[in-house]
Amino acid sequence: MTGSQRVPVPAQHVAVSYLDGEAVLYDAHLIRPVLLNSTAAMVWAALDGLRTVEEVATELAVQFGAEPQQVAADVAVAIASFDELGLLATSTSDRSS
Repeated sequence: MTGSQRVPVPAQHVAVSYLDGEAVLYDAHLIRPVLLNSTAAMVWAALDGLRTVEEVATELAVQFGAEPQQVAADVAVAIASFDELGLLATSTSDRSS
């Protein structure tokens, strides 16, 4: 599965609360909070289970008038971190086919 065509899905055991542009995720499986800065919170908010990593990055780049390549790199890092922390569902799909 190519990273940019992956469709990341937030895990059902993760709740989110937004405050002043930042977010707190609560992982009910590990019983712990995960604090997100404003950039990571925007990435998390864009994970709707329908858009690919590439589409999320493109949307955020347009929204903020930022360099698409840099946004794509930042989104990829955020999603990799979410994955590493077990915050994404294991059954993500790939729209490369």
